[in-house]
Amino acid sequence: TLSRTYMPRTRSKKRAPASSSSGGASGSLCERSPAALRLISECLDSDDLLLHVLGLLPLAGLGRAACVSSRWARLAASNSLWASLAERVWEGRHVSEACRAQRRQHGRSALRRSLAESEARHIDPSLLCELTWHFRFKRAAGEHWTGSDPYWQGARARTLRFEPDGAVRWEEEAWDGLMWWRLEGGSLLRVSHAQLGAFPAERLVRHPPSWGYLFTSPWAVYASFPLSRADDDASLTDRALGRSVEPWQWAEAARYNEAAAGESSSDDEDAPPPFPAGV
Repeated sequence: TLSRTYMPRTRSKKRAPASSSSGGASGSLCERSPAALRLISECLDSDDLLLHVLGLLPLAGLGRAACVSSRWARLAASNSLWASLAERVWEGRHVSEACRAQRRQHGRSALRRSLAESEARHIDPSLLCELTWHFRFKRAAGEHWTGSDPYWQGARARTLRFEPDGAVRWEEEAWDGLMWWRLEGGSLLRVSHAQLGAFPAERLVRHPPSWGYLFTSPWAVYASFPLSRADDDASLTDRALGRSVEPWQWAEAARYNEAAAGESSSDDEDAPPPFPAGV
């Protein structure tokens, strides 16, 4: 019989990779191309590239990025970065001219100021007159009013300007020259009509997506940005805007209708009907 002897297995040694000097194709990119090594080094040392990367971070991440090194902290505080961030945050939003002017020299302060202004619940008469406003009725105003409202017909809402002399100038000629405005405390807008009298007060709120201004009442909406049923977001529906209407505004609406009903006469057949109260 043949005897079997135990032969332990031996592991074969791995071959060392061929060096770049031997002409082989293996090895890292930097080993094969000194130019690539220089390019990577230059990119890591480029302030412009790092500023671009920091500009892609959310605002909350910049504080953590500034803790990486003194160089990162210096770049994270640079005005060029904050000016660029401000432009990114402000895109498509209402920002005061004062903030935009401040951005050139003090981007971080301008952005902080604009964030505070976006939550302010008051407006200066001068800014009120500078803006173009967009108007629509709510369904609660009734079919007599919504039936002739361009907004409810699928078009853009009517536009108007509040003039410094107190007049309301409408783009639509039929409405022009009949209305006046008055601002109370920077947050309540009172509009009166030559024939229909003083309407219930419009209360100022803000539109978070656009930082725009909204004056809203039980029956109407004035916005500092375009209104269109096809484009409006969920925060601009009657139901959502109704949450910002105070009970005292509904009380004013009821009193308005009571006065309008008492003043109407049977021979005035062309007079518009009162607004529905309490809808």
